[in-house]
Amino acid sequence: MLAKQYGKTKNIQVKVSIMKTFSTLAMIVPDEMEKSLGSIIEYMEKSMDEGNNDLILYSLQIMKYTFRKKGVASMSAQNYSKRITNFLSLALDHSQFKIVSESLRVTGKFVI
Repeated sequence: MLAKQYGKTKNIQVKVSIMKTFSTLAMIVPDEMEKSLGSIIEYMEKSMDEGNNDLILYSLQIMKYTFRKKGVASMSAQNYSKRITNFLSLALDHSQFKIVSESLRVTGKFVI
């Protein structure tokens, strides 16, 4: 339902709140969020175009928590590797230090 609402709204505050909720869920139940990654990955990618740093940071946190299994290639990481790699490349090239540093944290968790 949250992904559907995210796709419908144009309000940036609502989008940030939804991404924050996804980030919290990824921290609490990473395995379940990994299964749901396919339904939200397009919104994570679009967060880069929105121009809101909080959206980008929450998207990165979702990845960080979802891919925290060490030594195990996440199925979502395998299925969406090109999209995730493109997103991380943009995040690593971002002008904001917080986004770059969070991207580096994600790349330490991203195993393919």
